[in-house]
Amino acid sequence: MIADGSIARPFASISAAVRSAGADGWVLVAAGEYRETLVFTTRVHVLGRCASETVIRGIPTLGGISLRDPAADLDLRDVTIRTDNIGLSVARAAHVRMRRVWFDGNRQSGITVIETGSTVDFEDGGIVDTRTDVDMSGGYGILVGLRATIVARRIFVSGSHAAGLDANGTMTLGQIEDSVLRDTRTPDRIDDGPGLFAHTNGTIRATRSVIEQSDGVGALAALGRLELTDCIVRTSRAHPPADIVAGIQVQEGGTALVTGTSVRDNAGLGIVVDGASRLTLSQSLVLDNRSSPSRDLANGGLRVQEVSTATLFATRISGSAPFGIVATGAGTRVDGTDVAVEDTRSDDGGLGGTGVVAQNGATITLRRARVSHNQDTGVSAIGAGARMTVTVAVVADNDARRSRGAGMGAVQHGAIDATGVRIVRNAPSGLAASGAGSSVQVDDSIVEAQRGQTDGRGGYGLVAIAGGTLRAHATVVDDNRDVGAVANGAGSILTLDRCVVRRTARRDDGGGGWGIGVEAGGRMEATASRVESNAGLGIFARDTDSVVEMRDTVISGDGIAGVPVSDRGVAIENASSVLLERVAVIGVHGIGVSLVGRGLQAAMHDVSIADITPADVGGYAIGIGMQGGVTAELRGVYVARIREVGIVGFLDEQVTLDDVIVHGVQPSARGGGIGIAAWGGTTLTARRTSVIDATGVAIAAVPGEYEGVPGSPFRGSSAILEDVFVRSVHSGTIRVRYEGTQLVPDGRAVAYGLHTSEGCTLRATRALLVDGGYGVAVTGGTMTLDTAVITAQLDAAGATRGGRLDRTNVFASTNSTDIFQSLQDLPSASSIPPPTPIR
Repeated sequence: MIADGSIARPFASISAAVRSAGADGWVLVAAGEYRETLVFTTRVHVLGRCASETVIRGIPTLGGISLRDPAADLDLRDVTIRTDNIGLSVARAAHVRMRRVWFDGNRQSGITVIETGSTVDFEDGGIVDTRTDVDMSGGYGILVGLRATIVARRIFVSGSHAAGLDANGTMTLGQIEDSVLRDTRTPDRIDDGPGLFAHTNGTIRATRSVIEQSDGVGALAALGRLELTDCIVRTSRAHPPADIVAGIQVQEGGTALVTGTSVRDNAGLGIVVDGASRLTLSQSLVLDNRSSPSRDLANGGLRVQEVSTATLFATRISGSAPFGIVATGAGTRVDGTDVAVEDTRSDDGGLGGTGVVAQNGATITLRRARVSHNQDTGVSAIGAGARMTVTVAVVADNDARRSRGAGMGAVQHGAIDATGVRIVRNAPSGLAASGAGSSVQVDDSIVEAQRGQTDGRGGYGLVAIAGGTLRAHATVVDDNRDVGAVANGAGSILTLDRCVVRRTARRDDGGGGWGIGVEAGGRMEATASRVESNAGLGIFARDTDSVVEMRDTVISGDGIAGVPVSDRGVAIENASSVLLERVAVIGVHGIGVSLVGRGLQAAMHDVSIADITPADVGGYAIGIGMQGGVTAELRGVYVARIREVGIVGFLDEQVTLDDVIVHGVQPSARGGGIGIAAWGGTTLTARRTSVIDATGVAIAAVPGEYEGVPGSPFRGSSAILEDVFVRSVHSGTIRVRYEGTQLVPDGRAVAYGLHTSEGCTLRATRALLVDGGYGVAVTGGTMTLDTAVITAQLDAAGATRGGRLDRTNVFASTNSTDIFQSLQDLPSASSIPPPTPIR
């Protein structure tokens, strides 16, 4: 029987049928296995019965199907191609259209399309188990190169031994839609087996496709171009020879445009960009990419390095380990807009957990970003030249308690610029500059509600430490714990300009609650700022070489009434220097300004201190208190409405007052009430000084013991006054007094304008004393009046009990007939106990 291609007499081979059909002919292939290699040179249609029943088994040395003629144009449907060579080879501008075709178990490649003008259009088929050749070459599901094009829709590529789809060469395009490429399995001698591989200027365009379970890298561009839209790239696996495991890798000058894509559950990195490459990532999700416990590989969400660039839009990076985004190396840049980085975890060794990191010269810019719930620092700049710029963002709920990091931190010469950022509920600090050369600039931001460490410490808002510099402008530091803003360590600088620091809470142990702290040689400068309603101290500085400078600033409402702790608006201990200019301290519990420590240099110019009340029922209130060898210069200072002492130098101070007014000093629950006191070896020099409306004593020089230690010697003080004005001194009751070294009850009242006691001297030149009890009172020591007017005193112009009173050019007019009296029971203000100690 002679075959004629009819149903009754079919051809024995497809090749014979094609020759018989001629140009544009149709060949219907029955079920069966055809052991032949097909070569097409004209236009032809070949239709199998069904891909599962019609199998073309090509000759191993020749392959399955070959088209190498520009006139070749194949329409192929419903067959399976299986051979020990290339399944389909298209070259020399030939064209193939395939529907429901499967390639199974081929070598080198399932499909190869090369050379200019060659095209393949492939739908509803699959390529499975493409193997390498015996020399380990090949293994591609699809190989397209040399300006050829393949477009595939709804295909399945699995088990390729090199790459699912490889596109190489300029103007080469591999395009897939609604497809799956999975389980790329590379032999041990091959580094990686990407599902997609665009290189040597080739382009791969994938839409609505899944790339999964690749060895090494899911999608790779190496001096090539990847375009992924609405895809899923997931579950890339560690592969022993590979040094990178990633969902997507862009390298060697490659480019990737990724839109609406999910990159998730990869064993190392979600995405890595290196070798002067570029990535654009938009409307995408990078999720749960974490290191393999058995491999020492780079890992995390997105890594950009080696002078590469990544641009991110509307993208979420979540669940990575040990970082969400890292950019490393000079010239490397990441630019993100509408980005969320969250839930970054530490690796299996307990390291990492940082959301966003710029390091070693890299630059990251974030706009309208959210960085939250990471297990370490939220945003970090590490190393020389590293810079992080964050604008209109939220950095929240990052927990860096293990590393003592921050919501945002610059470390080891790194730099952060933050504008319009809300930094909230991070632990143990909100924003930090750590280490010499590290710097943070924050503008128009809110730093609030930071949390403490497991030991109860921390919860700081702003931190400059170990030589770091932090500058804040127009920023609110609100509701933090322990310290609102701190400069700690030699060379550390904290600068506040038009900022608010308020409502800092105490630690769990009751300590802290400071608005601003300066320690261990740090420096703090504040301008046009407010420090208010903190639970403890408003400003606290201590340790040698610490410096505080404040200008045009208000400290108010610090300290909590009813808490038995001595709180202060400004407290400086053993520091190098403090400068307050045009500063107001208002409504503080305890002490308005406290200066303690030998060698401390203090200058206060145009400062107002008012409404200072005791911190608890048995406590005291002082406007300005100095102790332990302080040198202080006060000019243009106004102290008003104080409950006990307006200005006092307790022990060995050198105090100079110019143009100072003390107004409205009232007794505390302990009694007394002194406007200005030189106490315990203090030297006071006052010019153009007024004390008005005081209850008790206006100005006193009294002896005192060293820091209230029983048995220590009392030392006399001295006061030199020029152009002094005292008015309206009211009677104040001494509740308790010293008797020897013991405190005993007392009930006597005093109303003195000027007062000196045992071992002390007071000299007043050009004094006006109006409306009091006694204009002057001497209970020991020496008082000298030169050119004074004492008038309208209820008791007498003056009274003495021991000591010496010298008068020159003194005019006295009182209600008493005995203008200057000698009294045996004249109380001494030295019996009023000082608040000991004031620190």
